[in-house]
Amino acid sequence: MPYLPGRTLKNEAELRALPEVQSALHHISEGGFTEAVIRMLILLADSRGEVRRDRLERASAVLTQDEPFRSLSTDERRQIIDEQTLVVQFEREAAIQTLPDLLKTSEDRKLAAEVAQFVPRSIEEMSPNTLEMLQRFRHVLKLPPISGDITKDPLAGRGFGTLLGATHVPSAAE
Repeated sequence: MPYLPGRTLKNEAELRALPEVQSALHHISEGGFTEAVIRMLILLADSRGEVRRDRLERASAVLTQDEPFRSLSTDERRQIIDEQTLVVQFEREAAIQTLPDLLKTSEDRKLAAEVAQFVPRSIEEMSPNTLEMLQRFRHVLKLPPISGDITKDPLAGRGFGTLLGATHVPSAAE
């Protein structure tokens, strides 16, 4: 690989010190349903190491066709995905442990867990890592363990107003 002047690889400490990383980590406990579901989907994808096409299509449909995500502009959605990706990359365990801070009501917690489980869909086809991550979500959100497949989009046909924690809380970077 040719050397490019002015371009060096940064180590993790240098990356962690970047303003956008610091901002994301500073706001790890802030947000609502939107941030939580996006964070959960990133954690799931990260736990698998790869994403099957059908799962990617379901995740994409949820994030673009279902409320509260459909009401986000492309830039807002990208900003939330970028911020939550940094949170997962630099503070994976805290990203999981702070999910209850984002999902205040039992209804939002249950719905977010169902949306996260809908993307991989069939328990039988899940990798052990995916199933373990979904069970961790349910545990940290104080929900019962997974008991069956979720084959229907839990957000389909729901209005934006039915989600109490659906409002996006802008980060300091916005």
